[in-house]
Amino acid sequence: MKKLVFAAAIVLLFCSVLSAAEVGASISLSNIDFTGDRAKTDTDVTGTDFLYGLSVFGNADVSQDMNLKTGLFYDPILKYSISALLSYRSDFFRLKAGPFFGVFNDLSTILKPGISTEILVDVPGLIFGRLSADSSIGGRLVSTGDYIQEKSQLGVGFYVPNAICEATLTTKTFTEKTSAGEKVNKLQEYAFSTDIYQKNRPYRFQLTFGYQTRTLSFIETSTVEHSFNSLILGTRLDLATSSNMDMFFNLKSNIYSFGKADGTFMETASSGLGMYLFSLETGFSFRTDN
Repeated sequence: MKKLVFAAAIVLLFCSVLSAAEVGASISLSNIDFTGDRAKTDTDVTGTDFLYGLSVFGNADVSQDMNLKTGLFYDPILKYSISALLSYRSDFFRLKAGPFFGVFNDLSTILKPGISTEILVDVPGLIFGRLSADSSIGGRLVSTGDYIQEKSQLGVGFYVPNAICEATLTTKTFTEKTSAGEKVNKLQEYAFSTDIYQKNRPYRFQLTFGYQTRTLSFIETSTVEHSFNSLILGTRLDLATSSNMDMFFNLKSNIYSFGKADGTFMETASSGLGMYLFSLETGFSFRTDN
């Protein structure tokens, strides 16, 4: 709780300095990710370990073409971070860059600095492509508790009447130094999404079909790897509830999965609540300048 309060205070400070034109938040719940205390001897995915995610953000226009966004984020894989990103947009491209910090993920490393970058090239009405990369600064893990946060996303898409289609590759990696060696928690997702909308309608739908691979590696005297692979069907609804408020609901359901834990086939629940593996996220954004 102290971690959350401290980081939230930083975000509120950023937002007050910016006199943010937009504020928002989201929360997520998942029972498909590996837990942080998973042991290398575990051989199952119970489906009853629920992990949360959180984001709180504020952004404001610095000028006609520039925007500054600050936020607090907690991800089941990447854990806590805060960021301040400056973006510049023209008719055909957008550039975004700024620092981010891992916060209180280890008491011996209160702030872990990193760099976040993104580039988007867009030919309106035809095609677009984007590439983003976040990475902690410093490549060596020396002391127990040291860690590296990494996230990247590559996307290529095109426009059709009343829809936007995109193929993406997303990777999240959290590497930490343990007393016995290193532990690496990684998610890789290949996805194709279709964003369906109609002009002057207060809602839009996004359908996603994807393949996810989760790996948890214990790198010690020998390496033990747990891997869990899933076919995912996602449904997202974006809804404009007023001229100032937008909300969204995003559900990704597992439709088929398989995995191994150190060469042993991974067990999943055959009955009860744990049979349904999913991740659910919901949130809102509120514009204060209308």
